[in-house]
Amino acid sequence: MEVRRKREGERFGLAWDAASGVAEWEVRISERPDARRDYAVRDTLKLAANETSLELPLGDRSVRVHLLGRSRGGKLVRRAVISALTRDSWDERWQRRASAS
Repeated sequence: MEVRRKREGERFGLAWDAASGVAEWEVRISERPDARRDYAVRDTLKLAANETSLELPLGDRSVRVHLLGRSRGGKLVRRAVISALTRDSWDERWQRRASAS
């Protein structure tokens, strides 16, 4: 799944294309205080199928975003995970990896 960065001044965000079969998007935003600690879920959002962007509150702590597209029955249709996002790392190149979904 292709996820793009959006930046307007000091505002950071993610954008993606709508996908057939997706009835809603589940977004989990996790954070960790340092590289030795695990990510802890900070917020979970539900977005309608046509909502394909999100603003991120980034700072010094590393943020991970799970973006899950689910069908009407709850089945996972699309998935993306973006990790280690901070204000300082925002412009670094993202590494893409295949997933099992």
